[in-house]
Amino acid sequence: MSIEGLNWALNHAPVTNTASRFVLVSLANHCHPDGTSAFPSVKTIMRYTGLSEQAVHKHLRLLEAAGVIKRSDQRVVVAHISRADRRPIGYDLDLTLRADGLIPVESADVNGLIPVAERANPQSERANPQSERANRCLDEPSLTIQEPLEETMSDASRLCDLLADLIEGNGSRKPKVTASWVLDMDKLMRLDGRTVTQAEAAIRWSQNDPFWRSNIMSPSKLRTRYETMRLQAQRLRDAAEPKGFDGIRQFLLEEA
Repeated sequence: MSIEGLNWALNHAPVTNTASRFVLVSLANHCHPDGTSAFPSVKTIMRYTGLSEQAVHKHLRLLEAAGVIKRSDQRVVVAHISRADRRPIGYDLDLTLRADGLIPVESADVNGLIPVAERANPQSERANPQSERANRCLDEPSLTIQEPLEETMSDASRLCDLLADLIEGNGSRKPKVTASWVLDMDKLMRLDGRTVTQAEAAIRWSQNDPFWRSNIMSPSKLRTRYETMRLQAQRLRDAAEPKGFDGIRQFLLEEA
């Protein structure tokens, strides 16, 4: 895992399409610190993102067409994976690209991905044969909703660090914050509709409760057990405020 690659993919990459961002984060979880030699299998990316095989291939094409990633030297992949039938395509991530100054997605009409040439000069984009191929790919209908992900992914990363620190504080080995952790935490807020305040309060309370601290050891478990914890916390609040009710008032009041 590359911290540099993940930080770039989560906070700086010029990608606003939700699914494309998830695929990029999956690649960043396997690249070198300079962004090179990321070659997770398509099945691995499917497991990280929850996307279908067809969708993964589509968003890899979109990222490649926009210049965010490019195919790496396949000899690097060969050196690590001898069996040809198990050998994925390797990609290099361009960590020099930044989202600053992008034209709005609404006016760009390119599924949340802005080709490199268009960021610099909209006219030169039209004359470039490779850019024409990019436009054809980017004109495909989007498979997912499009929304800026940078803020929620940044919050998700921070909340994952908090959960890992609290788990360690309870005497367990500190878990590794992976891309799948960040994606699950993001889904808790973006798909399940939980606010950052609710998510943080649920994390703190779960790790302060003798029962839940042994059950909530990952963002995935936090998602699946969230409603059960909320109902239990509500019953405890209605009965009598228990000792160690840290942060749960925000957790419950946000639900009202």
